[in-house]
This record gives sequence, structure tokens and C-alpha cells, in this order.
Amino acid sequence: MNRSIYPARIDWGISLLFAGLAILSFGMGIVCFFLTPPTYIGGTLLLLTGALLQSIWMGTYYKIDEHYVRIQCGPIWWTVPLEHIFSVEKTSSVWLMMGGPHVRLALSKDGLMIRYRSHPKQKWFGLFDPSVLISPVDRDQFLEAIKSARPDLTFTPDGNLRLKES
Repeated sequence: MNRSIYPARIDWGISLLFAGLAILSFGMGIVCFFLTPPTYIGGTLLLLTGALLQSIWMGTYYKIDEHYVRIQCGPIWWTVPLEHIFSVEKTSSVWLMMGGPHVRLALSKDGLMIRYRSHPKQKWFGLFDPSVLISPVDRDQFLEAIKSARPDLTFTPDGNLRLKES
């Protein structure tokens, strides 16, 4: 299987928020260097914050290779072994971006929740299946790519992927 890269879907509200905060951080960081006396530490921290926000906003993508789903969200990365995935579900909720027992690496309310585990008793905090929320631009194409990498997953009537029942 060749490598497939999927860009992230970014909602306009998230774009506005990230761009605005990045510009504000850059601007305030530059101003800190010209204050009397200059505040170099504060200016540097604000410039780094702006760079972090911009890298998340413009550097989020997802990659499927032979063995893994690789998620890059600016400087943050996450890897999910394909063989450990047991469910991929379409989601459409702003609340999933703000809370819940999952890693949130999505920039859109329309995303995919990937649930996985390496053995039956693996749970986060003993309660929750490990899961990650992502938001590829074309969710159906991403699901097809996972299906081709994992033929033992099957489509449900609502378009999600689940492990076939034995």
C-alpha cells in the first residue's frame, strides 16, 4: 500500500480564531521588544505562542501508511497502529472538540473518531477505549483507505467502520 496524505478540514470559525490569536501574539510579541524597558522573555514567549498556533492551523494532516495512521497537528503527532483499530465513526459535534475522553486533533466539527486498543483490557484510566478525533477533508475517502488497509473492518449501514463480529 502506498502512502496516502489527507489534509485536515478546518472550519472557518477555527481558522478565524487561530489566525486572529496568532496575529495578536505576533504583534504583542514584537511590541514587547520596543517597550521601555524591553521585555525579551515576554516577547519571545508571545512569538513562540504565535508560531505554535500558526503551525497547528496550517500544519495539520493525516497519513495512512502500511502499518499506521499518522496524525500531525503542528508540532503534536499521534500514531495509531492499523491493526489495533476496531471502530471508525463519523462525528459532527462541536462538543467533541472541547471535551471527552479522547485526543482531539481535529480542526472541524465534522470529523472521524478512531477507537483502538492493543488488547481487550486496555482502557484509558480503566474506563475508556483509547480514541482520537481527526477531521480529514474527505471523510469517505479516508474511511475507504482504512477499509482497504484493514479488510476485516466492515461498513455499517450509517457509513461507519466496525470490526466484523466473530
